[in-house]
Amino acid sequence: MSECSRVPPCIVPGHAWGDVRHDPQVQWLSQWKENINNQVKYMQLAAQSSFKGKSDRSKYNKAALLCENIDKIRDSYKKKLKSKSLETKQLGTAMW
Repeated sequence: MSECSRVPPCIVPGHAWGDVRHDPQVQWLSQWKENINNQVKYMQLAAQSSFKGKSDRSKYNKAALLCENIDKIRDSYKKKLKSKSLETKQLGTAMW
């Protein structure tokens, strides 16, 4: 959902949706607090959904591209780790 989406009206009398969250870092669609054990529950996409499949395929394709260049990447961060510049060493550490 977009960051400016409004909370939709609830069709069940006496009930209301809590809020709308825009967080591209999570894979769940909704969450709620269960009334029996007071635990937070999540609703997620099915593993075979086309949306999740596209996301997984994109990650696989990115990993395949990185695999072709892994030796260059490793040489690059190892060189950076030996640098005299603190900033360059930190970049090498982040890459590692």
